[in-house]
Amino acid sequence: ELGVPYIDVYKKLQWEDAVKVMAQRKADDSEGNPIFAPPVIKRGNFVLSQTTAILQYLGKLYGLAPENAEKEAQVMQVTLSASDYITEARLSFHHHEHNLSYFIQQAETAPFIEKFKEGRMVQWLNYFERVLIANKGNDFVIGDKMTYGDIALFQCLVATAAQHPEKWNQLDLPNLKAYKQRIEKRPRIAAYLASDRCLPQSDN
Repeated sequence: ELGVPYIDVYKKLQWEDAVKVMAQRKADDSEGNPIFAPPVIKRGNFVLSQTTAILQYLGKLYGLAPENAEKEAQVMQVTLSASDYITEARLSFHHHEHNLSYFIQQAETAPFIEKFKEGRMVQWLNYFERVLIANKGNDFVIGDKMTYGDIALFQCLVATAAQHPEKWNQLDLPNLKAYKQRIEKRPRIAAYLASDRCLPQSDN
């Protein structure tokens, strides 16, 4: 969105090598901020993990956070809600064994995926629809400019449309669907989505 240059370290590595790097990082807490799992960013000697913490940090650093304390609290509310939604969605694909690949537990998780798709997924998406309606015609989740909350919600919608396309198309969510189309057409986001920097969505 902002054109800030970065290096995607893990995209350059094979999966096995990425696991080794993470294990090494976990074993070395010399930089003073232990991490548990990806995603992780590093800026100079500063290291940070957890998606929501990263979004807030980068949002404040690069102008994607409201200056008003109340508005930022609302942006964080949406961001945390998006994180909760992704967590529930992921667990439906890994319900039998949370830490193992979806591809070795497909039969066991199938009923949980269906239950999520017909239940909690719909509830969450209706909530996000209400968030957009409450912003009274503005193009974003909170206020009149893009924030890190929009990044969080947009990724939820991209994942939802990829994982459950039939259900996504069936749902009556006019504001949410228009919002997704609006965000994905923003020039730098559109360029990213069309590039090899953007990894395809995976069931795993």
